[in-house]
Amino acid sequence: ELLDHRTMTGFVRQPEEYWSDGTMAVEANLKLYDQSSRALDVLLHARIQRFARNKQLVAAVTFPCVLMALYLFVGFYRAVMGPVLKLEEASQRMLRGDMESDEPLLDSHDELAHVTRAFGALTNRLRADCTALKDSEERTRLIIDTALDAVVTMDANGLITGWNSQAESTF
Repeated sequence: ELLDHRTMTGFVRQPEEYWSDGTMAVEANLKLYDQSSRALDVLLHARIQRFARNKQLVAAVTFPCVLMALYLFVGFYRAVMGPVLKLEEASQRMLRGDMESDEPLLDSHDELAHVTRAFGALTNRLRADCTALKDSEERTRLIIDTALDAVVTMDANGLITGWNSQAESTF
């Protein structure tokens, strides 16, 4: 009652109008899709290229860093193992009885140099002790060999381990 027929007919649309409006909406949607897909495609390609450049940059920076780390590792290994091998050689010579070598083991000022200096001091002390022991043994042998009395030596178990010429003539 409040709305008259004319007002009502103004809102009524014909099917052709719906078809026309729907077609225009679909065409506008397709046009927007085409435009946005081109823009998104350009944006995607730009990001892929930027990623490729970044990837090359990372590879260009990483490779020298890995080489530098490898170089430092090898340098550190050689710097440590050189003196360690010299110490091992010196200890093997000492085990064979060669206490006469006076070659310096290492001439640097790092921690390994402290170790090698201590090893050198130990070597010098052992060399001095060995020389003193040899001198003492020689002196004792001369005393026993030139003694006018018979001398017989025995070990801790009472077994005879040696005698001098006077003991031979006496017994």
